[in-house]
Amino acid sequence: VNVLYFFPKYFTPEQFGLTRILMDIAMIFSTLCTAGMIPIAFKFSPFYNHHLEKSKNDLFTFTFLIAMISCIVFYFALPYLQPLIIRKFGFRSPLLVEYFDWIYPMAVGLVIFSLMEAYAWVISKNVTSNFLKEFLYRILVTVLIMVWSFKLIKQFDLFIGIYAMLYTVLIIILGWIIYKSNYFSLTFTRSTLTRKYTPMMLKFGSAYFLSALLNILAKTNDTLIIASQSNGGLKDAAIFTIATYLITLMDVPQRSMVSSATIQIANAWRSKDMPKLDRLYKKTALTLLIVALAIMGIIMINATLIVRYLGDIYTGLPLLMIILGTGKLIELGTGMNAQILQLSKHWRIDLFTNMFFVVVSIIFNYFLTKKYGLVGTAAG
Repeated sequence: VNVLYFFPKYFTPEQFGLTRILMDIAMIFSTLCTAGMIPIAFKFSPFYNHHLEKSKNDLFTFTFLIAMISCIVFYFALPYLQPLIIRKFGFRSPLLVEYFDWIYPMAVGLVIFSLMEAYAWVISKNVTSNFLKEFLYRILVTVLIMVWSFKLIKQFDLFIGIYAMLYTVLIIILGWIIYKSNYFSLTFTRSTLTRKYTPMMLKFGSAYFLSALLNILAKTNDTLIIASQSNGGLKDAAIFTIATYLITLMDVPQRSMVSSATIQIANAWRSKDMPKLDRLYKKTALTLLIVALAIMGIIMINATLIVRYLGDIYTGLPLLMIILGTGKLIELGTGMNAQILQLSKHWRIDLFTNMFFVVVSIIFNYFLTKKYGLVGTAAG
């Protein structure tokens, strides 16, 4: 509703595009700041919970401490990145340069929530964390837009400031839930298990860190390239955002499935339960493909109505959705293969294939966007 109705109705395409670009850049920086701590939390939590009592389990403290140190380093590095942002986006997307400073609080909010979400999954609170991220956050954005539409907020500067801080609400709620669970404790004493597994965690975390960074670049490089290279700048980014959002609806079942299956996969690898991994892969692949086909069919049936409602500026949406939707079907048809590989000794396969495809994607997106515009971006 926000992407398809409220943002196009109450904001200019440039303002709408700005909200998406800010979030995309914040997601890239937040991935850098998590420093590989999220996969470490997933993979090593079963070992820590099995071998250590709660008062001596320092994994929770260790991962948060590393992430917060990374955020501090990012704060001091950000001013050195600003000239690059101005040079690449200043001409076609001047609004991004104007509101560049709001990237930091957005990124830090994403870092804290992502780590809390990981530990919520560990204690089987994945339904709650998904509700906060997938539902409550969108409700908060809707409320903020309504406040803007009724002129209770008259300055766009204030709107962007509040928008950048919305994750604070989710952090407070999820933090309270984790605290009340009494599952974790803060301890700054390094456990024997941490001493034993530190080399392995560094190796695994750094590899997954690079993999996660490549994944987020794969998801965000298109809008960033559009904002910097497309003639329409943020306006074209807004158009592409709507097409991407409609196709991303196909991802919703996968996100729910990942949150519930990740711990099962980690435990299956720990106990070497290969039949369980085989069942998880086959069931998730088939289920996701069938559901994705159904969602894409519904979207394409209503494509002309969407264009008619949004206006002539969005006439290219159906073609963009066909191209993007085909790629998404191929991706979802592979089920949970990425998670299975990432949590196994074969994680290098996932890492190197991701590296290859992301590099190829960025190169193709850059040149195809310059030559063919939005259609080139979708094809890339």
